[in-house]
Amino acid sequence: ISQIDDNLKNLILTNKGDRLGNYSYGADLKRLTTELSSTDNFDSRAMSKISDAVKKYMPYVELDSFQSSTDKSIDRDLSEQGSITKIDLVVRYGVPQLKVSGRVISVSLYCVG
Repeated sequence: ISQIDDNLKNLILTNKGDRLGNYSYGADLKRLTTELSSTDNFDSRAMSKISDAVKKYMPYVELDSFQSSTDKSIDRDLSEQGSITKIDLVVRYGVPQLKVSGRVISVSLYCVG
């Protein structure tokens, strides 16, 4: 199950085009974070992207819930790039074939802008 945890985390953090020879692999959340300031429905779009990737590459995983929180207080002195926003994602899932439920993956994304 620890290998599934690691694979799911990698799938969520990978963007399309990151994997040589497998362009479509990943949840592609980086593109979504660049639109964060103009996206009112970030949660639903992020969950949709994660769900689509899991269905395609890890169909044995059953997603249960999704939560995100945004921390805009990370104001570092980035003279050319602006401030940094941290987005924490928590995904709960199970693997019915292994009779595993209640697993939690937590990942953080950073958006500059």
